[in-house]
Amino acid sequence: MKSLWGVPFYRYLPAAILLVAAIVYFVTSLGYNPDARLFPLLIGATLLALLPLDLVAISRTSIGDKIRVWFNPADATPDEKDEEEERPLKRHVQALLFVFLLIALMYLCGILAAIPIYVASSVRFLGGRSWPIALIMAVSVGLSCYVLFTVALQTDLYPGILFN
Repeated sequence: MKSLWGVPFYRYLPAAILLVAAIVYFVTSLGYNPDARLFPLLIGATLLALLPLDLVAISRTSIGDKIRVWFNPADATPDEKDEEEERPLKRHVQALLFVFLLIALMYLCGILAAIPIYVASSVRFLGGRSWPIALIMAVSVGLSCYVLFTVALQTDLYPGILFN
């Protein structure tokens, strides 16, 4: 199998496809009116900043290793396992279940309540971090969402069927 910078080529495909989609998304949003394009431009710019970092982090180069360790300190001691051992099916299923939990929470409790619950639970249980770290991250993400959408953009987010 062909490799690029010490990694099989197929490992770059998801990030590369997302990068192309982000470019299309960003360029398309430039055609919207000023009020409608604010959020798409913010998301597009964020993706355009992070996806190239992801592509470099996938590589087995010195800068790729530094970026990977900076974003994920648990990767500081890489071992030579193959891909299936690094990402077992059980972890994928758990992550997918957490996404379904987020969707259910958004429907029931609303977006502003669901996001901090999702962040805290996924950081704690999927990320293996301590409760204080998980709660700090959940509160900061929840406050950021509130300030961005409710205060800055003056947008009412879906309140959920329980709080509607």
